[in-house]
Amino acid sequence: GDPDYVIANADQLAALSAIVGGMDGQTRDNFAGKTVVVELKKYDRVVNLGEIIDQIGKYKRGIEKILRKQTPETSPYYEIIVLLGQPIRDYDTAQGQETVKKTLEQFNARVVYYDGLISDARNAYSAYFSQKDKLNPILDIFNEIDE
Repeated sequence: GDPDYVIANADQLAALSAIVGGMDGQTRDNFAGKTVVVELKKYDRVVNLGEIIDQIGKYKRGIEKILRKQTPETSPYYEIIVLLGQPIRDYDTAQGQETVKKTLEQFNARVVYYDGLISDARNAYSAYFSQKDKLNPILDIFNEIDE
């Protein structure tokens, strides 16, 4: 079957970032030169923290091994994003989410939720369309000049 992860370069992440409205506030500059692994879970799947740690631990070891071979003179520069549809089992409170955040930071990892991506994309498109309406008079002037 298809893998549950994606490895993307900075250009691919920039395109993804533009599509999803910044991917939780990240910008292209934050991705430049960084290897990113995105662990994809089905929207309705509920996972536990141990399962995530086991999976991202494998990614962390693999990424660091590869990056050390490619650039032994620098520290590996990467991020692991775990894309989920449902809260992590037994960690759905604010305190639980903070525990998850601090735990995953040790692996250069973080959780992003599908709903958050969708919401960010809607907000980005909404902002775009509101600005587009403001630009229409300017665009009309340019169109008249071209005629």
